[in-house]
Amino acid sequence: MTAYRIQARVGGKYLEAKLDAPSDREALDKFVELASEDKLKVEDTSFYMSNYTCITLEEIDESRKNRDVKTASTSGA
Repeated sequence: MTAYRIQARVGGKYLEAKLDAPSDREALDKFVELASEDKLKVEDTSFYMSNYTCITLEEIDESRKNRDVKTASTSGA
């Protein structure tokens, strides 16, 4: 399993998650699932325009991995 940090800026909102997954695709699927179930903290941000959309995914180095990384398991995986 690899640890990932995913950030999304959409419609003036900011979402972030750190999780473990076997692949980047499964990490993104889990991120979407958590966001659609309102299980992610959503912050308002006025720094970006409301029509700006950006999603970033990065692998977290194992030496920097901390306890708040969740394990991804999706129903479709």
